[in-house]
Amino acid sequence: MTQDTTLEGVRNFLDRRGIKEETLVEELKTMGPYKAFKLGFPFEYLRLTENPEFWPQGAIIRPFRINHRTGRQHRGASVDADM
Repeated sequence: MTQDTTLEGVRNFLDRRGIKEETLVEELKTMGPYKAFKLGFPFEYLRLTENPEFWPQGAIIRPFRINHRTGRQHRGASVDADM
């Protein structure tokens, strides 16, 4: 996402795309010129969000998982959306 992307902008995007229930949107620290966000939403929307056409052009989507045994965060296989 570009530097002018906001938490509210991401929430509004999800709402417009049909995810109207409560969502978690958290900005992550990045080292480059782009912003990154961790999103949480009800499981029922997973199929919808796995479709690359759901996301804006140029968005890179990666699963974010927490290892419950160790509490460490793991990133799953990359699912790059080349829209």
